[in-house]
Amino acid sequence: MAEKETSAQHHIQKTTIGVLDLQGDVLEHLDHLARIGIRGQPVKTSADFSNLSGLIIPGGESTCLSRLIRIFGLDDQIKQAFQKGMKIWGPAQGRFYWLVRLLVKNPISG
Repeated sequence: MAEKETSAQHHIQKTTIGVLDLQGDVLEHLDHLARIGIRGQPVKTSADFSNLSGLIIPGGESTCLSRLIRIFGLDDQIKQAFQKGMKIWGPAQGRFYWLVRLLVKNPISG
C-alpha cells in the first residue's frame, strides 16, 4: 500500500495546473494549489499551456473574460487542450455557460 501512496504522491508532485491569468483570483488559486502540493502556473499566453495537466479559469465577469480570452488569442488554445483531454475547471455559473459555448459547436442542438 505504501508503494501506491508514494506513486500517487510522485504523480501529484509532477502535476502542473494552469491558472488563467487574465482577471482576478490568480494568486489565491495558485496558493491553494501549493497548499495541497500541486504546482500551479499562471497562464497568459499559448506557450504557457505546455506541460499542463489542467486549467483553472478563476471567477470574474464572464463577458469580460470571454473578450480577454479572444484578445489574448487563447480561445482556440483552450478548445484544443480540452479536446485533447485537458481537465478545465471554472467556479462560476457564467464561466460554465461560456465554456460550453466555446467547447461545443452548437450547445443548444448538441
